[in-house]
Amino acid sequence: MISLPHYFQQNIISTDFQQKYKGLHKLIGATMIAFIESFIICPFERLKVYLITQQNKNLSIRNYFQYNFSFKSLYYGIEAQLIKQIVSWISFLYTDFLVKQFFRDNFSQDQQYLSNSQLLVCATITGSVNTLFTHPFDKLKTLYQMQLNQIYLQHNIYKLLKNIYYQQGGVSLYNGWQIRLIQYLIQAVFTSTLLERLEERLHYINNKTVI
Repeated sequence: MISLPHYFQQNIISTDFQQKYKGLHKLIGATMIAFIESFIICPFERLKVYLITQQNKNLSIRNYFQYNFSFKSLYYGIEAQLIKQIVSWISFLYTDFLVKQFFRDNFSQDQQYLSNSQLLVCATITGSVNTLFTHPFDKLKTLYQMQLNQIYLQHNIYKLLKNIYYQQGGVSLYNGWQIRLIQYLIQAVFTSTLLERLEERLHYINNKTVI
């Protein structure tokens, strides 16, 4: 799925449109990835959060499906999950695009290829931005999917966000941000490097095909 932005760039979006709106293929690709990914991983996220926050030590996945299962319950928090994935993928891919482009224009000798050390700096910046925008929505998703979630299911995302802000303060939306930052930094280091090398390879293949 990570090659979707390249597919949109090569096959869907016109060259004139790309020149006018740089990075548009990243935004569209990120949105598509987020939609597909959300509906696939939401049931697993629901089960994971439910079992982590459950109070009954004897509760297992088998017991959950035997006594509490409903298809709808597996998709509790799907709206928050979807928003989180969209924000996460857009902030990652678009920030990754902008930061790498900045480094190519200012630090790359040929204005095209980046060294591993430059990619590491790019990944650090991208991971930090990703954490800043994504972490609040990750908390909302967790509240919807946890075991004692009845009070949260009564509110839509906007109202829940508003209640948390006024009752606990905006800082509470970033509880645990240090661990999330470390996680995103590790992901960004590997994914950003993989993405860069993949794009270099695709660029090479396209040029070879044209020749």
